[in-house]
This record gives sequence, structure tokens and C-alpha cells, in this order.
Amino acid sequence: MRDLRARFTNETYTLSELVLVDRRERRELGWQEYETKQRQRLAEYTACLDEMGFAGFFERCAEIIVTADGHQYEYQVQSSVVKTLLDLADRHNDLFIRVLQNYLQAGNVLKLPPWNLAQKLIQHCGNERAYDILCSASYEHRVPWLFGYFMALPEEAVTCERLQQLYELYESAAWNEVLRGMDHLLKFLPLDKDVFVKVTRTLTTRCIAEPKFGYVLCDLFSEHAQAGKRLRDLFASEIDLLTQAYFAASEAEDHEDFDGHFFNELLDLDPTFAQQWVAQLYQRVDRPSRHDDSRDYSFIWRREDFIQVMDQIADAICRHGKNPLIYDSYLRNFFILNKETPDINILHSHQDAFLDDIIKRRSSEENLMMILFEVISGFSADRRKGRFETFVRSNADPEMFARLPMASNFAVYDVGDFSRLQRRLEFLESLMPIFNTMDLLRHRQHVERLIQQTRTSIEFEKRRNFMRDHY
Repeated sequence: MRDLRARFTNETYTLSELVLVDRRERRELGWQEYETKQRQRLAEYTACLDEMGFAGFFERCAEIIVTADGHQYEYQVQSSVVKTLLDLADRHNDLFIRVLQNYLQAGNVLKLPPWNLAQKLIQHCGNERAYDILCSASYEHRVPWLFGYFMALPEEAVTCERLQQLYELYESAAWNEVLRGMDHLLKFLPLDKDVFVKVTRTLTTRCIAEPKFGYVLCDLFSEHAQAGKRLRDLFASEIDLLTQAYFAASEAEDHEDFDGHFFNELLDLDPTFAQQWVAQLYQRVDRPSRHDDSRDYSFIWRREDFIQVMDQIADAICRHGKNPLIYDSYLRNFFILNKETPDINILHSHQDAFLDDIIKRRSSEENLMMILFEVISGFSADRRKGRFETFVRSNADPEMFARLPMASNFAVYDVGDFSRLQRRLEFLESLMPIFNTMDLLRHRQHVERLIQQTRTSIEFEKRRNFMRDHY
């Protein structure tokens, strides 16, 4: 018994050196040469194995995973086994079919993924037998393997029966059983021109009970996917469904459409999309911030209709949002521009044009003005001054003017840093020429009081710094 144990342990240890990554050797050889050499070693090790031999091979690999006790080691073993099976398929296709069928019937103990293997199975035994093998047994990750089958199914092999089976799979699978990617649906279009609409409707409906189905919908809105380039055609009469799918995908993975490519496309397809976007976000989040929506919205300021789009967004924020207390107004997200943006000056001018336009038209709406000027308070001094001038030319109410924020409430300063106070003083003094008429006298008096308060604060900070340095 001791000899058998030693022999078994020795074989498992020998195999572990083949299926686990030797980081030192990979560093010395380079990953490509190391991958080739590791694959050759595994091919030599398994060259004489029959069906029973491969069953033992899988058992030892399972023991290695348990002993290694780490997700990274599980992945390394899985990757090595998949490569071994693919090489087996190339040199002995009949044995590959029997080995894979036996392995799956044994329960898929290594939790192997279907990528490449399902395609090889179809290539070597045909799509009908491959489906029978994958469908008839009960094993770990059976549903992902069936999705892998439909993804690998050749275009000439699609049938109405297979399409119906795929529909049923989307209706019954758990969210983490659905393989990522939706381009495989393209080959079913000749059978059902609404295949994308039907699958998308199933997924968006299932998102109501389980929002994580939104991860699957993310693949509709990928610039790397073929389907993402054909959304206008695929959803020509179902724009509302496409909108709901985008909302579900964004809830699951906000960074998927970071540059706003598909957001911009939906603005073209649906004139109300911008306000719908804000409304659904406020339904999910009490006070949206950059954490909830980190999208780069510079594309809006490049649109010809940027004023109309931003009007919708500002309106929706006023209707659904709350007065900012400790968080930035969500509207601020739409004005953030990367400093490296090549056309940033043009985009800033478009932002100013929108703000001047909406201030002129709606300066009497205090809630809107408070939200707008909270955004404006983070601008450069010249841009802030221009917007205040627009406001007082449109609304002479001194009390409302006094309530408008003149500097950001969200900046962080060091104790004793009175340079910020000096900048505030310079900004306030720059406003004085604006109030050169009698109807703006009270505005002038208000700013004069702020100037005096700021000068007093500067002197206080100077004295405190002096006392701290000398006593």
C-alpha cells in the first residue's frame, strides 16, 4: 500500500510540474517559448494515454487543484487541460470525442469552460452528435457548454429547431451561466430577423428580478462587437427596448460605454433619451455622483444640438434631483473635461454658450439657477464672471443673486492657505464693473460686503500664520 501511495503521489507531483506554471522558467524563456515547451511536454506525457488513462489524468489534475488551493492554480490547470485536449483532437479525433464525452459524463470535475472545445467537438463529430453529447449528460457548467455550442455552430448548420433551443436557454439560464458575447445571434438572422429583439427583450425582462443579467447586455454596446455596429438596423422599430437594454447594461457595468459612443447614438435615435437617462439614474441612486456615472460626456459638446440635449438633462435633474447638500450636483458630470482634450477650448465655449442661453431664458427659476451656478462655481474666474454678468443682465433680483454660489463648496484647502482667499478677492473685485447701473446697486453693495469680509479673512490668516511661525 505504501508503494502504491508513493507511486501515485509521485505521478501527481510529476503532472503538477507540467500543468502548473513555472514562473522562473517562463521569465527565463519568455512566455511564448515557455507556452510552446509546456504544451510539448504535456503532449508527450499524454501521448500513450487511452480513455482510462485520460480518466486518471483528470483525477490527478483535480487533486492538484484541491492541493494547490487557489483560484490562480485552478485556472492554470484548466488552461493546461484544455490545451492538452485540443492537441489530442488534432492528432486523434476519435479518441478526443470519446475522452471528452466520458469526461463530461463524469461531471466536468475540473469545471472546464467550453471555449474552443465545443468548436472542436463540432468539427470532429458534426453538429448533431456534438449537441447530443453536450445536452444528454448532467455535468458542472452544462448550460455554459450549451451556449458554447450555439456560439461555435457554423452558419450553414443553423436551423429553426436550434434557434428555438437557444431562445429557451436564454429564458432559463442563470445570469452567470450565459456566456458573454451576442455576435453569434447574427447567423440566426436569416431564420428570424427579430432574433436580437427577442433575446434582448428576454434579458431586459429578467433584469427586473436579477439586474446582473445586464452584464450580458453589455455586449450589445461594445465597439468591438459586430452587433454593436448594426444596432440601428437590428432595433429599427424597437428603440425603446434598446434604450431599456442600455440602462440595464449601464447599471451592471458603468464603464462599458465610457466614451459615450452608444449614448451618443441613442441621442440620435431617440430625442427624449437624455431625460430618460437622468430619470432612470435617479430612480436607482439617491444622489448620483462620478462613482455612479463616470462617463466622458465631451461628445455632447461636439454635437450640433448640444443646447437642446443639455436643456433636457438640466430639466430632468431639476425634476428628479435634490438640492445639493454634501454631494456635487449630478449636472457637474456633464461639464467635466479631460485637460488633455485637444479641442477643450472649443468645448468650453460651447458650455458657456449653453449656460448663457439657458440663463437668459430661465433666470427666474431659482432651483435651476442654483444647480447651474454650483457647476459654474468650479470654472475659471473669467468663465464665472461671464456667467454672472449674463445673469444680472437677465434678472435684477438682488436677493436671488446673493444666494448664488460664487465659489466651489467642494474644494479642499490647507489650513493657513490664504492664496485661495486672495483669488476670491480678485474675482469679487473683477465683478464690480458689472454693477454700474442704479438697478444693480444692491448687487454692488452685496459684493462690496463680500470683498470686505474676504479682506478681513486674509488679514486674520496672515496674523495666525505669523503667530504660528514666531511663537
